[in-house]
Amino acid sequence: MIEALITKANVRKAGCDCSILTRWPMAGTGRPCHRRTVRLIESALKASGELPLTEKEQLEKDLDAAFPNAESKQTVEFRGRTYQLKFWPVEKSRSGKKVIDWGRGWVEVI
Repeated sequence: MIEALITKANVRKAGCDCSILTRWPMAGTGRPCHRRTVRLIESALKASGELPLTEKEQLEKDLDAAFPNAESKQTVEFRGRTYQLKFWPVEKSRSGKKVIDWGRGWVEVI
C-alpha cells in the first residue's frame, strides 16, 4: 500500500521537488517537503484504515462529524464536555511570514 502512496503525483502534491522516491529512508531528514510527504502518507493510511486512529484522533473525527461547520475558536458541548476548535501553523515559509500549512484540532476547555 505504501508504494501506491509514494507516487510522483502524491510527492508533487506535497510540494516536494527532490527525488524522494530514490531516497525514501531519508524522509525524516527535516526537509519541509519530506515532512509534508510524511504527513500526506500518514493521513492517507489513517483514512484508509491501514493505520489505526488514536483515541484523540477518533474523538476529533467524531467532533468534526457532529460539528462540520464549526469555526475557529468556536466552543461546543459534546458528550458532556466542552471543546474548542483551534488552528495553528504547521509549516511556515523560509522567511516565517507566510503560513504554508495549517493544523487543526479540538481542545478540551476546562
